[in-house]
Amino acid sequence: MWRKTNKADETIVRRGYSTDEFNAEWKWLLDKGYYCADINTYTKGSSRKWDGIFKKTNKKSGMYRNYDQDGFNAKWKEMSDAGYRLIDIETYMDGSTRKWAGLFLEMGGGHALHRNLSQQQMHDKWEEYGKKGLKLIDIETYGNNLWAGVWIAGDDVAMYRNYETTAFRDKRRELNDKGWRLIDVDTYMSGSTRKWSGLWEKSSVAENYIYGYDFCEWLTNYHDKYDDSGYELIDLETY
Repeated sequence: MWRKTNKADETIVRRGYSTDEFNAEWKWLLDKGYYCADINTYTKGSSRKWDGIFKKTNKKSGMYRNYDQDGFNAKWKEMSDAGYRLIDIETYMDGSTRKWAGLFLEMGGGHALHRNLSQQQMHDKWEEYGKKGLKLIDIETYGNNLWAGVWIAGDDVAMYRNYETTAFRDKRRELNDKGWRLIDVDTYMSGSTRKWSGLWEKSSVAENYIYGYDFCEWLTNYHDKYDDSGYELIDLETY
């Protein structure tokens, strides 16, 4: 999804990198004044691949990958105490072990991270923190209907989950007409059915959203066109 921010020239997309290649590219772009704002990982054959959205910043940032549950929790606490906030989380299986990756950006304010929540617990945390001035900015679904959520300081968001593809498209159009814009999308399989979840914030800025395209078509027919028109890439999902 894209937002008409006129900052498209400050955004770079990288796709299909190996773990080591992605780390080298992240370091190179870091030296050029970019931070990684969004990551996705998946397996292609027997290899793990990484996609990322990089954006310009004058703030410090961090990226950590391949941590187990406890290791990631310790790193999150360490980075939080050092004045960073988790802005994106990714989880995946490495053999029989669940691993975690996260992106951090230098900032202050309230924050929270919860993992291994049931669907109801996720809903309850969203309501609880929304009343406390925390903004849910990233959700992940994994395993047997478990949920993870990342919060930072900010206004509450709208959250809708477990929609089939067409229903999610219609919900997005409905909310768009009411002045809500997507900030995060998560897609996953529930049995043999693809499901979608999303987070929306109040905004009047124009938005574009597409799904169901291979990368070449996505890049040539949509991203390049939107980029040239001043639309900033906000979120990218591979499935």
